[in-house]
Amino acid sequence: PLLSRSEKINFIAGLLGIHHSYSSKEVPIPLRLEYEGKTFTDIFSLVVFNNAGLYANGKRLCPDASPYDGLLDCCCITSETFSRFLEVYKSYFRGQHINQKDVKMIKAPEFKILSAKEVKIQADGEIIGDYRAITVSVRPKALSVIVNPQYARN
Repeated sequence: PLLSRSEKINFIAGLLGIHHSYSSKEVPIPLRLEYEGKTFTDIFSLVVFNNAGLYANGKRLCPDASPYDGLLDCCCITSETFSRFLEVYKSYFRGQHINQKDVKMIKAPEFKILSAKEVKIQADGEIIGDYRAITVSVRPKALSVIVNPQYARN
C-alpha cells in the first residue's frame, strides 16, 4: 500500500486541521522571513523548521535536513487555497514536494519570522504562544541523543 494505516489516519487528521485553518481564514498569512542577510516575504500556509528530516509522525517535509550540519532546514509552503495545499500535502509524506512551485526550501543557522499580526507558533507539535516576531535558531551539539546504531553517524 502507498500509505500505512497509521499514515492514513495521520493524513486524514492533518487534512481536517488544515481545512479548518483555511476555512477560518487563519491561513494563508503574510509573513517575512529574515535569514543570513536575506529576506523572503510571501503569503504562507505553512512554515516548518527542522533539523532531523521528519515532521509530524513521519512526513518528509525537510528531506535533506541533518542534525549534523549546524543548519535548520525551512520548508515554506505558499499555497493560497486548500485545494492547492492538498496537492502539496499529498506529496510531502515521501519528500516529493520540494520542487513544486509553491514550496521553497531554505537552509540557515537562524531565521527571524515577522508578522503584522500575532500568529500561533508551535514547537514540537505544541502551541507555545502567539507572536508577531520570533527567532528560531539551531545550537549545534547542544543535545546528546541516544540513537539506534543502525541510524548512527560516525
